[in-house]
Amino acid sequence: MTGIIISYGHTLKNTRKEGMKLDPFTFGITFISASGGVFMILHALEQSGLSINKEMIHLMMETSKFGAILWLLKELSKVFF
Repeated sequence: MTGIIISYGHTLKNTRKEGMKLDPFTFGITFISASGGVFMILHALEQSGLSINKEMIHLMMETSKFGAILWLLKELSKVFF
């Protein structure tokens, strides 16, 4: 819990007028939380009898992971270049 509070304060300090800059630590927490929430909802839907296409879920998770890696590389490139 302390890490979330520290990260939130850090994000508030680094807010610009044109929008909020999301640091990689906060992005990671948000991405993992959102993914876990989606999996919990899908599990509840599957338990209620709805058929779930597991290949499509795998494709979407791989796509979002690829996008997250590209975003992280873009943020890291700002540090080094």
